[in-house]
Amino acid sequence: MEKETFDPEKIKLKRGEFLQYYIDGLGIDYIIKKHKEYSILTQDERDFYEQYNPIQTKANCVGKVPESLIWEEIEEKMRQGMENSLNDYKARDIERKLNQKPIGKQHELKLHHKFTYLIHLFCSRCTNNENGQTNINAELLKNIIGDEYNLALYTLNRIGLIYTIGGYVIGKKSSAYRLHNNYVHSIRVKQSSHLQVKRYIDKATDKIEAHKKAKFQRLTDRDKFIVERYDNCLSKLKMTRIDECKDFILTGKIYEDNKPMQKKYYKNIFTKYIIQENGPFKITEIDNDNRIYHILTNTPKDLKEYLNIKFSIDIKNSHPLLLNKLLLIYCIDNELFNNIINKEIKHININNILISNSKLYNRYVSENIHNDLIYNNINELLNEVGNIPSDVRQYIYKTSKGQMWEELLDACDAKGLKADDRGELKAQMFAEVFYSKTRTITYKEYGSVFKSIYPNVYNVINKLKPKGEETKLSHLIMKMESELFHQILERIYKQTEYDAINIHDAVTILDTPNNENCKTDEIETIMRDVYNNYNLFPTFSIDRYSKEQ
Repeated sequence: MEKETFDPEKIKLKRGEFLQYYIDGLGIDYIIKKHKEYSILTQDERDFYEQYNPIQTKANCVGKVPESLIWEEIEEKMRQGMENSLNDYKARDIERKLNQKPIGKQHELKLHHKFTYLIHLFCSRCTNNENGQTNINAELLKNIIGDEYNLALYTLNRIGLIYTIGGYVIGKKSSAYRLHNNYVHSIRVKQSSHLQVKRYIDKATDKIEAHKKAKFQRLTDRDKFIVERYDNCLSKLKMTRIDECKDFILTGKIYEDNKPMQKKYYKNIFTKYIIQENGPFKITEIDNDNRIYHILTNTPKDLKEYLNIKFSIDIKNSHPLLLNKLLLIYCIDNELFNNIINKEIKHININNILISNSKLYNRYVSENIHNDLIYNNINELLNEVGNIPSDVRQYIYKTSKGQMWEELLDACDAKGLKADDRGELKAQMFAEVFYSKTRTITYKEYGSVFKSIYPNVYNVINKLKPKGEETKLSHLIMKMESELFHQILERIYKQTEYDAINIHDAVTILDTPNNENCKTDEIETIMRDVYNNYNLFPTFSIDRYSKEQ
């Protein structure tokens, strides 16, 4: 095994070169040998396929279980259903082999290139996430390396390099993969000029860029303006304390035992900042919820102090706060709430949700011009509005004051649930309440605490996850958040020359000459004003990253 080195600052890529990821000790010839074995039908597989009857399999599948069945009969049907599913999976693998052409010498050479690229792809993508996983679009992969991609993935799975962790939804979400832990510590990177692998990489890049360009053309003029300014600001993002950051990654960071990919992830992010292989940083993706992704959205928080960031302002409990909009709609606008429940997410107008209940505080806005007075009178304002249950009113008040998590921490502690900190509690509450895909409260200890304090809020949350669209609530809130932050960025860009970007619920101000006179109060005022326009009253958290601060 070759010794791992970590000196990306010494790498100078020549024309046509790229950073190639590989697994030290895992030879491509070995993978091709196993691939050829897996491509040949065994006698057992031939016998199975001759007897396989998919029509009979479907007839025997578990459907609605009659109430008259005893438990032993139910168990047998469940076992039979599982066996049928495994047989279907086995049959599909055999069909892949039947469609596979014989592998000759010329084909072996092509396979060598394809597997080299696939290993590079999985290593580079998985090390971009501290959980060591990535989504791979099957259609894109097929377009790059051809129809054989499916059997190639099967081979990598069989040899124990990768495994699927689910996530595939037809037409909506790609399959998610992870590298097996026993290969993580053998991931290496080197300068390479492998011509065919570079062609595969360039082909993938061209496809992604074409997709981004087509998506950009569909944007509104406002969003095109934001994207162009955003990319200009991102191009100025850089690492300023290189040696200190490297020392932190190698000796100062304590890595979690249950995340074997974590150190590789930190090294990978560091390398991206140092080499900037594809030139100045740009937006990498704008998803269907209009959330913007780029290098900084993947950067761990404890590396940000080594970048040229002046400060960052984020909205406290952003998603629970945005739920307030939907709670008020439920309480006082049944028609709009029913439209939200019954319409597909792509047909829902987010602006209609944001401007709803615009008259709710009008009298108080005119009487109390200053935002802080409006903010401080939330509880009194809600008392003036009928049909709002007390727990809903309490939830709106607590989220607007930034006090909800402390209240829930105390309640969980009283029940013997020891969430170590606010971060762990938030993770549990999002998993069991806000974005859980099941309505039942069974086995949800933290969810039970939430329901006991906010029963009507819990009821509304479940209504916003109708059958077949269990993720509707999460997408609604992310779309609202994206729209609000697009408005915030638009104001910053039009009113100032500041270099500003965002990370979902936070505005980040870079440490650049344009931002020399930028103050936190100025940015916070813009953020508060946008939220207040929609009767949302946030609290803020400020992080200062520069060494002097």
